[in-house]
Amino acid sequence: GPWVTGDKASMEQIVANTRQYAGSTDLAIDYDHQTVFGAIPGVGGKAPAAGWIKELQARDDGIFGRVEWTAAASAAIKAGEYRYLSPVFFHEKTTGRVLAIRMAG
Repeated sequence: GPWVTGDKASMEQIVANTRQYAGSTDLAIDYDHQTVFGAIPGVGGKAPAAGWIKELQARDDGIFGRVEWTAAASAAIKAGEYRYLSPVFFHEKTTGRVLAIRMAG
């Protein structure tokens, strides 16, 4: 970082880029970023979904998503085992400008 999303118009472009990237596929939310790090020897190997981002919306104060949680993730959230999301996104390396959302952990 720092990561930059810009104004609402810029965030609307991020949402549009994300839709183009994902196509008709929902964006995954996994546990502990195992989709990204599971292939690293000694770190893990499974990457079960905790939920799926079904819809994204740019608002004046950020990008919001409608999530469909799995039963296990819903129970873990209610139990306080998980609390925050950590987005994974494509960005420009020199400016930190966010281009599209890939997934979340």
